[in-house]
Amino acid sequence: MQKFIFTLIAVVIAVGAGCSSVPNQDLTKQQDPKSSPQEAKKKIDYSFVRGAGQQIQLIAVSNENLNETDMLILGSQLRDENASSDFVRISLFSDSRAADLWDKVTVDGGTDEENSFYDKHYIAQYNKNKTTGLDRYELHLAGLDDENTKTINY
Repeated sequence: MQKFIFTLIAVVIAVGAGCSSVPNQDLTKQQDPKSSPQEAKKKIDYSFVRGAGQQIQLIAVSNENLNETDMLILGSQLRDENASSDFVRISLFSDSRAADLWDKVTVDGGTDEENSFYDKHYIAQYNKNKTTGLDRYELHLAGLDDENTKTINY
C-alpha cells in the first residue's frame, strides 16, 4: 500500500510538472541564455532614461539588440546587476520617447496616440521583490500587444 501511494504521488507530480495554464512561454534557469560561453560573456548596452540606481528604472535598448537572444541575455544581465537589491522594477523600451511618456500614460492616462506609441515600444519588464520572492523577466519584443510574450521566473 505504501508503495502504491508513493507511486501515485510521483505520477501526480510528474503530470503536474508538464501542465501549465499560462499561455506565455515559461523559461526556467535551465534554459538560461548563458548556456553558451560566447553568450555568457556578451554584455548588452542600454541607456537609463530615468531612475539609475533607484527602485524604479526606465531604460532604452538599442535597435541592434532588439532580438530574442540579446534581450534574454539582457534579462539575465539585469538580474545580475540587481542581485543585491531587495526591490526593483525596470521597464525596457525600444524608444526613449516612449519611456518619457511613462508618467503620463501610467498616471494621467495619456492620449490614444501616446498610449499606442508607449505600448508599441514597451518591450520588456524585470521585477524583483525579495519579500515576496518575485524575480521575473517578461519579454514582448513587438510591444505590449505581442501575443508571443516570454516569461522567465528566476
